[in-house]
Amino acid sequence: SISTIDGRLASNAYQVGNKIYAVHNTSLNGNAALSVLVVDETTNQLIQEIVLGDPDFDYFNASIAANSFGDIVVGFTRSGFFDDGNLSAVALVGHTSGGVISFGDPLLLQAGLVDNYHFANGRWGDYTSTVVDPDNPFVFWTFQQYALASDLWATQISQIIVPEPSGLMLAAICSALLAAALRHRRVSRRAV
Repeated sequence: SISTIDGRLASNAYQVGNKIYAVHNTSLNGNAALSVLVVDETTNQLIQEIVLGDPDFDYFNASIAANSFGDIVVGFTRSGFFDDGNLSAVALVGHTSGGVISFGDPLLLQAGLVDNYHFANGRWGDYTSTVVDPDNPFVFWTFQQYALASDLWATQISQIIVPEPSGLMLAAICSALLAAALRHRRVSRRAV
């Protein structure tokens, strides 16, 4: 039996602008699950809460990171007695659209190599961390544990690259910003 600790924040919260992203353990239909929280730092109001879970697996001991483009990566441990092993390193990638975050399918980073992990104290997940690469906001790094042997765990370090905005989208954004700047310039001349 693995300890998923409890509902407290077991990893760092991550702030981008005035948004704070955090993840903690919860439960969903009798399974361990994750609760992703997005809080407005200026008002202390909860912007969004998303519960991530799967009826066939337990999700626990997660970490989170986000970039300024609305991309979010949650790295965590997933357990279940299926073809991909027990106590595996997994991640979910989310994208923000219209102020709402939605997550894709789980990415298996490293399958557990045994399905009978039974370390003496049952403690797990203290070494979870997910960060944005300081040189590229579209690259995330996540550090997650997985079962290496029946009484031994290992750390999987994974790079996750999220799609950059397309050139067409960037051109549209630049055009909109240029148009807004020109309008502002015309208004400023008239005011003088």
